[in-house]
Amino acid sequence: MCLAAALVPVLGRLLRDVQLVQVSYMLAMLLKAGTPLREALDFVTASVGNSAVRRQVAQVAAGIEVGRSFSGEVERAGLYPPISTSMLRAGELSGALADLVEAVGVMHEQEVDDRMARLLALIEPAMMLIVGLVLGTVIITVYLPIFGLSSVVR
Repeated sequence: MCLAAALVPVLGRLLRDVQLVQVSYMLAMLLKAGTPLREALDFVTASVGNSAVRRQVAQVAAGIEVGRSFSGEVERAGLYPPISTSMLRAGELSGALADLVEAVGVMHEQEVDDRMARLLALIEPAMMLIVGLVLGTVIITVYLPIFGLSSVVR
């Protein structure tokens, strides 16, 4: 039970980062294709599976609708961590928003890959133990009757 309780926050953060990667890549693709930011955010909002991330993207879109800055709304909504928000602000100011949104996606994808590798490294010994216990149980279950027969035959 303790392992499951320890994994819940880790998996939740991992799934959220996967959603941020999806949002970043989709938004970058739409912006590079020439879609206006507000419409791109609407498309992203409609396609995100996580309801919390969907609300945050919708909040950013609503802020854009009333004339606020993209990076300010991202920061206000808490959609991305501070380092990503700074990158988005730089992209917004330099006119290279699509490129920096994609760079944020790449950065978060690398973070997801690293976190997955660490998680698998932690789970791997437990899985080996479980497989060993199952195999040991099967071997004992098969050989115990054979040993019992050998004592009856003598």
